[in-house]
Amino acid sequence: PEDARIHARVALRETLLGVLSQVLCRSNQGTRVPAFELVTNSSVFSALMDDANAAKMEHHIASGAEGTHRLDDSLHQLVASGLIDGREAY
Repeated sequence: PEDARIHARVALRETLLGVLSQVLCRSNQGTRVPAFELVTNSSVFSALMDDANAAKMEHHIASGAEGTHRLDDSLHQLVASGLIDGREAY
């Protein structure tokens, strides 16, 4: 029911601090290094959760908006620093 969905979104918005997603990449030295994506529960993202608009939430993350760190940016930093090969990032 719609009331339950609204209640769940409000509860999530009020308790969620952030979401961290991590990928372990093989480094050029044979070890593993983490690449990550981070979304913190900013006021903008909280409002997007209220709207339940997944497309806008995805755009918020993809744009690298305040409170986010994109996985692509993390991979780019690892390649630029020479820690991983571009093929590993792909």
